[in-house]
Amino acid sequence: MALLSKFRRRPTFFARPAACFRLAAAAASGLLLAAAFPPLERSFLAWFALVPLGAAVRGEDLRSAARLGFLSGAVFWLFTLPWLSKVTVVGYSLLALYCALYFVPPALFAARWPRNPAGPIWLSNLGLMIGWSALWTACEFVRGSLFTGFPWNPLGVSQYRNTVLIQSAAWGGVWTVSALVAWVNAAAIATLERYRAAARAAPGARRLQPHPELMLAFFAVAGAFLHGYRAILALPAPNASIRVALIQPAIPQNVKWDEAFVETVYERLRAHTELALKAARPELAIWPETAAPDDLRRSETAYRLVHELTSGGTPLLVGALDAAVDDAGRPTYFNSAFLIGRNGAILETYDKQHLVLFGEYIPFGDRFPILRRLTPVAVDVAPGRSATVFRGVRADAPFAALICFEDVFPYLARRFARAGARWFVNQTNDAWYDFSSGSRQHLANAVFRCVETRRPMARAANTGITAWIDVAGRLRAEIPNYTPDGGLAAGFLGAEVLLPPVDAPPTPYVRHGEAFAAAACATAAVFLLWALRRAAGSLEWRP
Repeated sequence: MALLSKFRRRPTFFARPAACFRLAAAAASGLLLAAAFPPLERSFLAWFALVPLGAAVRGEDLRSAARLGFLSGAVFWLFTLPWLSKVTVVGYSLLALYCALYFVPPALFAARWPRNPAGPIWLSNLGLMIGWSALWTACEFVRGSLFTGFPWNPLGVSQYRNTVLIQSAAWGGVWTVSALVAWVNAAAIATLERYRAAARAAPGARRLQPHPELMLAFFAVAGAFLHGYRAILALPAPNASIRVALIQPAIPQNVKWDEAFVETVYERLRAHTELALKAARPELAIWPETAAPDDLRRSETAYRLVHELTSGGTPLLVGALDAAVDDAGRPTYFNSAFLIGRNGAILETYDKQHLVLFGEYIPFGDRFPILRRLTPVAVDVAPGRSATVFRGVRADAPFAALICFEDVFPYLARRFARAGARWFVNQTNDAWYDFSSGSRQHLANAVFRCVETRRPMARAANTGITAWIDVAGRLRAEIPNYTPDGGLAAGFLGAEVLLPPVDAPPTPYVRHGEAFAAAACATAAVFLLWALRRAAGSLEWRP
């Protein structure tokens, strides 16, 4: 009875209003941030979405701060990645929870940065702003690099439609835009801290006070806009272009590899390509990723079709599987792009380098066959090793192919730009994620590769968003993913892709790569360690 009485007297979680408020605030940050990305695309929310989380963790112990940060991240990723559940529910859940871990370090930092500094509060708040924005940027960069990387939807991508603002990506990649948005959030968190301090010092007092934190945020955003306008006006005028036809066959994923529908797939490719060749008169026609449902080198049907379509002299870039067979007859498969010249000759090929973990290969899949039951992967695909730059269409218009989600990796686009590519082609198949926000999020991430490198991009999607993007990150033309009645949109897009001058100087990002992200990582480490060490005397790790 004594034990029961003690249990009854113990306050329940829901009897602690402050704890409930903090949980609600952390969850609200996740929801607000998710709403800034597709499908809702309320990008203005990103500028203050993290404020509830930052305010909730201030002064909390490490365990509570970690829980709140993880909760906020889990809400964000579970509401941002539901399109992945169409492929694998287990993978969607595990990936969302893994990515949520990257919300924890900023939460720990905000919790332990001194609330009652001995010096001026503005100096402490400035440290909070620098440390928070650096740590947030560093976490995004590490997430995009560690374990093959998942750089999907960094904070800066929420602003992909704000063409002027995102021009700073040419200096340090998308991470510069993320740092700016995080900086504004940190300024709002610091301002709330100033209000709290004033309220504790003089309860009930109401007087206007200067807030240098908000002014620093304002000047940073104003500077980014000013730089963006000047950068766009200073872009060298394009002195060349290339006409392309982007084919969107809209083959549903559930029939794409069904032998009963092979002829249907080929007929649809034939019909759209023939119409595009007549109407757009392109210099290059482009099929999406794995458009041909066969091994192109060994399929008589596939070869006959591409031979027929290229007989008029227009090259065709074909997405298809390739296979290399060893002496024992064992095939190794590649996700490839083939440049087909006149009469079906294969001029150049590129094998996809950055593969989708659990999407194109399963680590230890041979040792643990049960893993294959969790994903739709039937056979593993091997990564390519060379950064092919295609020069067989026009010598003055070399291009690089980014297959599937390779266009979300800044380092790959930079590598191709340094190798001489003057423009990019993205071949993708987003049919895995039909009737979801996955395709729009994919496009939003791709925009930044154009700004970072000052290279335009032509995107050919099976289903998804076929489009072309200019060097400033503007969407110049697109085929929507869906028809007005809710079906999959099929057709082609003829586009005159404007090319940057051959002698245009490389962007700072192309020259220096991840220097900004590395600096953010170093700054974040210093501020996080300093905050934890300074607060070590008062740290409590309560269960």
